[in-house]
Amino acid sequence: MRALTVLTACTSRAWGGMEMSLVQTSARLRARGHRVVPLCAPGSPAESRLRAEGFAPQTADLWGKIHPRQAWLLSRLVTRRGIDLVHCDWSRDLFTLVPALLPHRRVPLVLHKHVGVLAPKRLWVHHGLYARVDRVVAISDVIHRNVVAMHPLDQRKVVTIHNGVDPERFRPDPAARARVRAELGYTDDDVVVGIVGRVTRAKGHPEFLEMAGRLAPLHPRARFLVVGEATRGEEQEGQALLDGIPAAGLGDVVRVTGFRGDIPQLLAAMDVFAFPSHNEAFGLALVEAMAAGLPTVSSDCDGVPDIVVEGVTGLMVPAKDGAALAAATARLLGDGGLRAALGRAGRARVLERFTAERFTADLERLYEEALAARGR
Repeated sequence: MRALTVLTACTSRAWGGMEMSLVQTSARLRARGHRVVPLCAPGSPAESRLRAEGFAPQTADLWGKIHPRQAWLLSRLVTRRGIDLVHCDWSRDLFTLVPALLPHRRVPLVLHKHVGVLAPKRLWVHHGLYARVDRVVAISDVIHRNVVAMHPLDQRKVVTIHNGVDPERFRPDPAARARVRAELGYTDDDVVVGIVGRVTRAKGHPEFLEMAGRLAPLHPRARFLVVGEATRGEEQEGQALLDGIPAAGLGDVVRVTGFRGDIPQLLAAMDVFAFPSHNEAFGLALVEAMAAGLPTVSSDCDGVPDIVVEGVTGLMVPAKDGAALAAATARLLGDGGLRAALGRAGRARVLERFTAERFTADLERLYEEALAARGR
């Protein structure tokens, strides 16, 4: 398609999959030749990461409310920068973006939905906001169903586009494996089970640690690696989970790295990847692990079945079930052939369905539909 000027927006101050999507989508569109103008909250993690990617982002404090002055400034920005399309990652930003687009009726608005909602959006203000949305990208089938059920939208506007990863960045890497395992003190005989993500109950860390406690006495060479830290506002909960490691007598077999920027290399050092989230709209960390050739043990919740083929690319267990997680992981600890087969099939599935190139191409096709609907 022709090169577009796209305003990408997410003014959330947190840092998770939604905010990461702003950075990734902006970079991927730029790599395809589009001009990208990112919008984020000042001083947010997204701003620092956008600047690290070479962007000069616009900033605004919106906080999910109607801001007449910010709407006026953004409307002027749309005119000044010749914005062809707006891509919004946080639905709360619609309260300002929709008024900003009132003078720009030929500029499509695409909403990227990363999480579901529990209460229907049926107020008059919701009807007004979503009437202006031209297309909705749902990150998984469960989010697709939630969007259709809970929002005043024509379901024909909603499309599922799974996120993707760069399979050259996330891949089996023998050199990185040897280097990182040496750094962490693992031997060739150790079988390393890892978990990556923010440290919180919702990501399944209690079940991961329960699994470690069950398996450590039975598998002397098993080691358990926790990569990540608690996010802002969850520090107390995260620290309580980590404090439980020595209290449970697991200090010798569980290692905690804290935040790391070299996730592809850490994945290369693992033998099994655990993803025991209690609820997960999609699970990009799971896709990254599969791209790295790792067999996975995951909960069977929400968007995970979009990714994992049970018994082919990984094993799935009920969420919040530490005993089931331990039993499935024990199968992999005791069967190197099964680990290798699941790892190969997992990477093949990523190459087929979950690459960044495929994601961006699908997104461009959706942009073309939105532009056509606006007569562009």
